[in-house]
Amino acid sequence: MTFRQYPLDAQRCWVVLGSYAQTTDQVLFKWKDENPITIEKDIELPEFDMIP
Repeated sequence: MTFRQYPLDAQRCWVVLGSYAQTTDQVLFKWKDENPITIEKDIELPEFDMIP
């Protein structure tokens, strides 16, 4: 994380998906065509804005 512009900065959170039980030949991860990212409405952090 870079705090050079804090508190007026933006951070990206990377997600790594994987499977311990199946091989890459058995698993396919695919984004939804519509609304691929959802943010729960009940989650609130007063010092942050959740932006998809």
